[in-house]
Amino acid sequence: LISAMAAHSRGDVLAGAMLTRGSEPRTALTMDSAIAIYQARPCVTPCARTTRMDVAFRTQCAVRKELAEHYSVSTTTIRHIWEGVTRVQDTLPYWSEEARIEFLQSDKGFCGRCR
Repeated sequence: LISAMAAHSRGDVLAGAMLTRGSEPRTALTMDSAIAIYQARPCVTPCARTTRMDVAFRTQCAVRKELAEHYSVSTTTIRHIWEGVTRVQDTLPYWSEEARIEFLQSDKGFCGRCR
């Protein structure tokens, strides 16, 4: 964040965008964009995650790449939104009840006061 702010003060950053490691401009996601990305997540069964050659896994990778290009973010950003690492407050209302309960009871969920 500090390096992005320094780059901005030098004029290296376009309005509304941040620099990434490759110095390619990336846009900041809005709440609506994060929700749309979460809702575009393909349904992948647990067994589909065990093998990289599985059709479902390849479909998920293709969707992730397409969304990353569309929203000008990295594929890691897309994966983090899908996995509940980032933008949780934006996407939580769209999670399944089971996923929401699992998240809130896990170590990566909200603190006891926020639950």
